[in-house]
Amino acid sequence: MATNDILTLAEAKSYCQIATSDQTKDTLLASIITGVSTRMDRKFGPVVYSTITAELHDGGSMREGYTHIYLDYSPVSSITQVVEYDGITPSTLAAQSNSEHPAAAYVVNRVSGRLGRMSGGAIDRFPLGYQNVLVSYVAGRFTAGTITDERFKICAGLAVQNVFRN
Repeated sequence: MATNDILTLAEAKSYCQIATSDQTKDTLLASIITGVSTRMDRKFGPVVYSTITAELHDGGSMREGYTHIYLDYSPVSSITQVVEYDGITPSTLAAQSNSEHPAAAYVVNRVSGRLGRMSGGAIDRFPLGYQNVLVSYVAGRFTAGTITDERFKICAGLAVQNVFRN
């Protein structure tokens, strides 16, 4: 079983009407569960928390208003680290809040994954560069597949059932 699996083996067996004591199809079902969960992650964004490490993005642009980047996965649960390189000089950005406005900061829209660059409370640009912004974060909606919202479990269960039948 993979860490992003939305269903447990017992839940998948229930959808496929297989007795829990029958272990002859466990390997096949585990593969199907992982495949369906991965596909749902790509379509809807991570369902179960996934740690993304050092995702690379291009920095600022000469275009007016280019003040943000979009992370590859959303929703965003938390940001672990944002590092920008201005030339070869790295700077770690701090999270901006209503009460704190660091000189080098970021803000994130957790739903869309839009990461904005801030400076002393004002909108700023990431330094110009190719893959010079590294972001590490946790994306997803739930800490584990066992506590996933029922609508995701039903969707995954029906998909597993359809794949298993074929």
